[in-house]
Amino acid sequence: MPLPIMQPSMLKRLFSSAYFLALIALVLLSLWPLQLPAGLNGLGWDKLAHFLFYFGLLLLGNSIWTKKRNNLYFSLALGLLLECLQDLSPYRQFDYWDLAANTMGALIGYYLLRKYSLFQ
Repeated sequence: MPLPIMQPSMLKRLFSSAYFLALIALVLLSLWPLQLPAGLNGLGWDKLAHFLFYFGLLLLGNSIWTKKRNNLYFSLALGLLLECLQDLSPYRQFDYWDLAANTMGALIGYYLLRKYSLFQ
């Protein structure tokens, strides 16, 4: 039996839902008091997670932002805002390398979307 083809409106709702769930997860994970397991500290997993989350957030956001550049601006501003909020927290701190990973994830996602003409 062939798989049903999703209608564009259904696909847009799916991506919109995924975008907002990712956004909520990102905010919670950024502000919640978490510690990496001792074996993972220093291996760069934290920076890779920052990069991948902002890369994915930008890709998912492409389906709902009408002005695609605003998707990039929002992702960059969110990365800076969350790092600043972490600095106000007693159990988190501002980290320039985290901000760099956030920024690179968003910028590379935006670049790839433009390069491969995935803008709608």
